[in-house]
Amino acid sequence: MESQSVQCENPPTHAPAVEGNAPETEKAGEERVISEEMQKRDLNKVYVSNLGNYMTQKEFASYLSEHHVDGVKSVKKQRGKTFGFVLFNSLEEREAGKSLLETLTCDGKHLVCKDANMQKKRGSVKREGKDRKEKKEEGVPENATTNDVVAPWWNVPLEEQLSRKEDEMRQMLKRCSRRIERKDKPKVRKEGQNRIGSIKKPCPDYLKGSCLYGNRCKFLHMTMEAIEESEKAKAANSEEQKSKHQNPIEQNPDEQDSEEPYQKEEEEGQLCTMLPILTGAESTGYRNKCSFTIGLNKAGEKCVGFRMGNFINGNVCVGEVDDVVVVSPFMKRVALAVQAFVRSKEYEVYDMCKHIGFWRTLLVRYSARTDQLCVLVIVGNPYEESVPKAAEGLARVTDAVRAEIDGVMRELLGALLPQFPCLASYNYQIFTGLSNPGSDCPMTTLHGKSYIEEKLFDLTFHVSPYAFFQVNTPVAEILYRNIGDWVSLHGNTLLLDVCCGTGTIGLCLASRVKHVIGVDIEASAIEDAKHNAELNGITNCEFICSPAEKVMSELLRSEEAKKYDHIVMVVDPPRSGLHKDIIVSSRKCNAITELIYVSCNPTGSFMDNAVMLCCDPSRHNPGAAFAAMKSQPVDLFPYTEHCELMTLFGHM
Repeated sequence: MESQSVQCENPPTHAPAVEGNAPETEKAGEERVISEEMQKRDLNKVYVSNLGNYMTQKEFASYLSEHHVDGVKSVKKQRGKTFGFVLFNSLEEREAGKSLLETLTCDGKHLVCKDANMQKKRGSVKREGKDRKEKKEEGVPENATTNDVVAPWWNVPLEEQLSRKEDEMRQMLKRCSRRIERKDKPKVRKEGQNRIGSIKKPCPDYLKGSCLYGNRCKFLHMTMEAIEESEKAKAANSEEQKSKHQNPIEQNPDEQDSEEPYQKEEEEGQLCTMLPILTGAESTGYRNKCSFTIGLNKAGEKCVGFRMGNFINGNVCVGEVDDVVVVSPFMKRVALAVQAFVRSKEYEVYDMCKHIGFWRTLLVRYSARTDQLCVLVIVGNPYEESVPKAAEGLARVTDAVRAEIDGVMRELLGALLPQFPCLASYNYQIFTGLSNPGSDCPMTTLHGKSYIEEKLFDLTFHVSPYAFFQVNTPVAEILYRNIGDWVSLHGNTLLLDVCCGTGTIGLCLASRVKHVIGVDIEASAIEDAKHNAELNGITNCEFICSPAEKVMSELLRSEEAKKYDHIVMVVDPPRSGLHKDIIVSSRKCNAITELIYVSCNPTGSFMDNAVMLCCDPSRHNPGAAFAAMKSQPVDLFPYTEHCELMTLFGHM
């Protein structure tokens, strides 16, 4: 290899490595070689701007080929961006290609070429100097408590928490509305200081209403007749208030109109009306699931708690669970019991820097309604001295080591059972990878079953350690009840539960519809959903294990879907949001009359999805648009800045 010859001709000048620092020296040499290769690769890359906004990467490659730009190794161009990158095979070909590119035009504009220095943007190359210093300063303060990290609003009154979340959701709905307005705004061209152009397509009716102010109008979603009646009522009310001011009399509060025929001033410019935030009766100790990290606290002692900062900021310290308000006293007892056992053993905790160690994670689930406790302990190879390759990790755990680990886990079980008789599921996993294990990692059950039971309304659900289930059970019931109240469900309705998880939403509403179809990508969740339907005697539900974007189009076009009067769609996606193909399939299916979007990331992926649902039809987003009818925040996570948002969309 060329890089190896360079190393031989220019040997390092540091002192010979002793046995203790040999791995560090070897690792440093590997990082240096990788860095040199990246630098060489970047030298052959050219940044090209003034490209067509709608040019795709494939069209960009064809453009270079048509204009005889030789020596191109690869190209990168995103649709919607006016720039791209060209990687050449060598420096000589880069210079020749750059000179040729600067003579070309695209859509009447001369291309501008610059040397692309992407080194600082690569995650594998360490950034030094001011950028790294600023990023480190953004970490958790040294005097922060575990509460500050896990429940940052622990010292904020509940009323103020709810007010902050409502304000944030209102601002988000306004930003979302502006984005839709900009997307639907007709494109115009600039010539000097004058704008030349004409309206090519009108704003959607649900946005502009019947006036020229668009979505900023307080008469959103109203007809002209309703607007005229509203104005007359407003004028009459104004005259009445003037007369009352001149002849004041006591007013009966019951005579006040609770619902105005137009939006409140604070709602002007929002995507839709927002109802007051919903919350539960209990705000502390509400979590039914906690994932505790097993590491070292500030004093260097073994600790079962929560990580105090991001690994990228160099903070691998673990904080105690004693003062965390969102964790119940019962779960704290479990964590402290495991912590006492860990400290009594000589096995080391997992080192996130060296990626070696035994004790890794403690996952706890507890149902207060069924009084059942689930414990999952994740451990590594206690005798691993170096980072194993992904394929070799578990293979290097010999039978003797497995037997030893099994013995330690049984000893821990013996310590927990007398303290927690409600322990209904005790499991452990051996994982030697760099990140976190998933449900596909083999799990050994030493006591009870591999799941516990949880109650929602009058239904019973089996919940395994990795299954998705809302962490705040009482508020989850409020959320699901509202979903059923918002949509029109009757005897001939098909309910589509997209990203259904263990089937909680679909199963809770199954008695009110003709049929339920749930779709989820997680195989274990679908198996849980099928088992939960059988457990509760529900026969009108079916669950499909597949990426929703791959089956939705075919499902909505099927003869089975045409048997129903209308289709109601409920989506509860992960933080990344809905795939665009799901949205397109939904827009193209006129049988979907209502869509409820339950978002755990309302200020992120929800905005992108809402814009795509509500904007005008286009070549890349066909089908009839949806109209946002109303939204309501649900506070499933008190003492944090997070909340869920449920939004009802009607198909236009």
